[in-house]
Amino acid sequence: MIDKETEEILQKCIQNAENYPQVLRDMLEKCSPDEEDVLRSQIKLLIEEGYLSKIQWASNLPYYGRIEQKGRMYFINKEKQRKHEMKKTVIEWVRYGITTIIALAALIISIIK
Repeated sequence: MIDKETEEILQKCIQNAENYPQVLRDMLEKCSPDEEDVLRSQIKLLIEEGYLSKIQWASNLPYYGRIEQKGRMYFINKEKQRKHEMKKTVIEWVRYGITTIIALAALIISIIK
């Protein structure tokens, strides 16, 4: 998984998939020098992790690239993972609840006898 800020960049790229290099160019042009360094490292991370293809640059700005399958599926897979974790948590609580009920029932029975 990637951090929240990098996810936001990926989301903007996906929402503008036909021309996402332009979205990145616009973002870079609006940045302060410090923000630009951070944005460039986030773009690099998205490329290295396989969410975006290697981007072609002109005049130090992105002009061509593709969103890879891994990038297009990122939020779908993240939601599936979240649902899986939620289901796992519910199952753990049910197991805990059943164990607790059995223990309480055994305690009540032992007190009654």
